[in-house]
This record gives sequence, C-alpha cells and structure tokens, in this order.
Amino acid sequence: MNIIAGTAPCSWGIEFPKDDQQIPWDRCIREIAQSGFRWMELGPHGYIPSQSQRLNTILSENELQVVSGVIMRHFENSDDWKSIENDTFQMAELLAAAEAPHLVFIDDTYIDRQTGKYVADPQLDVSGLHRMTECLHELSIKLKRNFSISPVFHPHAETHICSEEEIMAFLDSMDSDLLKLALDTGHHIYGGGDPITFMESQHENIGYLHFKDVSLEVLHQVKKNSIPFMQSIEMGLFTELGQGDIDFHSFHRVLTDIEYSGFAIYEFDSYPVKDFRLPLKRAQKAYKWMKRNGFA
Repeated sequence: MNIIAGTAPCSWGIEFPKDDQQIPWDRCIREIAQSGFRWMELGPHGYIPSQSQRLNTILSENELQVVSGVIMRHFENSDDWKSIENDTFQMAELLAAAEAPHLVFIDDTYIDRQTGKYVADPQLDVSGLHRMTECLHELSIKLKRNFSISPVFHPHAETHICSEEEIMAFLDSMDSDLLKLALDTGHHIYGGGDPITFMESQHENIGYLHFKDVSLEVLHQVKKNSIPFMQSIEMGLFTELGQGDIDFHSFHRVLTDIEYSGFAIYEFDSYPVKDFRLPLKRAQKAYKWMKRNGFA
C-alpha cells in the first residue's frame, strides 16, 4: 500500500470560482502549506488564476505540489459540450504546467448550491446518462492524449450520480480504463452506500480517494426532513476525521488488502465558513490524524 495524502480548497470553504464568503486563493495555498500537507487540489475551475507561471511560483515558495483540479458541469447537456471542453482544457493546461497527474470530473448539482433552487430534474434517464458518458468519454481520451492526465469521476451529493445504484449504472456505461472513480467516503454515505464494502468490491474501478467523516445522527435528520445538502453542511454533517461514524480502521484494512496505491485527499466541506481561523486548525489536525492512522 502506498498512500499519498493531500487536501483541497473545499476544506477552506471554497466551492465557487468567485464568492465574497471565500478567502483569496493565495491565502488558501499558504494555509494548505502550513497544515503539513504537501499535495493539494486546485479547487473549482476559475478559483485559481489561469496564469501557470504565477501559480507555479507560489507553489514553489510553499513547497507544494498539485494533484488535480475540478470540473463540475452538467455533462449530459449536449448544448454545453463546447463550453465544457473549453473549461476542461483550460484547467488541463494549468494542471499540466504544474505536472499534476489527475483531473476530477463532477456532475453538477440539480439544486443550485447558492440559491437552493432546482435547476435540473433529479432523475437522469437512460438517454441523459448516455450523453453524460459520451461527453466524459471524449474528454478523457483528449486529456490522456494531449496532456497525459488521468481523469477521475467523483459521485457527489444532489447529483445524478450519487447512490450505489446510480454509480453502478454509470460504470456500466463508461470505460473504466479511461475514467476511474474518485470515491468520496462522505458523499458515498450521503447517497446511502457503504464506502468500505464498495471499496472492497469495486477497487479495480477506483483510482482516487476523498476522505471525509460523517455524523450519522445529522445525516438521519437531513434525510428525514429532506434538508438540502448545502444546509446539511451548516448543520454539521461532516466532522473532523476520526470524530464521526466512518470506520476508518476497517477502511485501512481494505486498502491494505487490495494494496491501494494513490492519493487520499482530506476534505471538510464547510461553505460558508463562519470563522476563517478554523480551516487551518482542522487541516493540521487532519494531517496528524492521517499520519497517525497510516493514511500518510
């Protein structure tokens, strides 16, 4: 087993390219470096400036390396495919300049994360799934051919690919040699699944990990009262690593048994952050926890 630990801007409450309730990108990078992690994601497309020289300078100054960036779009909307490709290539150029190995695709949410309004049907029909995987198939080929970047797909809360049933349908429609999954422990539980048994059974289709811990008590209230995902974050759905209900000791055993080799990215979805002193403190604790428990 060879796990490389990292973190992501979402642990600092970064969810959008621009938002007055988020800290500046350069402060985020400096605090990631102070946390102890040496690898980081770039966050949503547009948050980090597209000037690769400027980015690489601050990365070098802080002794950080980039593992990936995020493209979160409605891939099933064929009218948007050109725009999606443009965003993907812009991110890929930034990642390639930083010698990052991955790019993370996420299906955009059917509930707008800022307004709380529905922007798409929660259910994706067969033709919609086909359009999504067709788009991701073409993007994955181009990323590998033009940038030597290995993309991964991240099932996410309040998207069309979240539950284990939806994930399996996605896998049946997608070439896993081109696009593997990014398993997020927190979002997987949110979707009703078990990340431990899923990792055990589907590890050949998984090439990337996000580590989140979850309060099942809060999750029960969220599901019982149909509370939107972004509101559930403010309620305390996610906890510090080791303080929630995920059995990470069993998860470590599975990773050992399958000889997992790859990244494990600590995340703490926390938008909007109420106290900007907290993200660094949480990340420092998370880094020490991951080292102490054999995940770094």
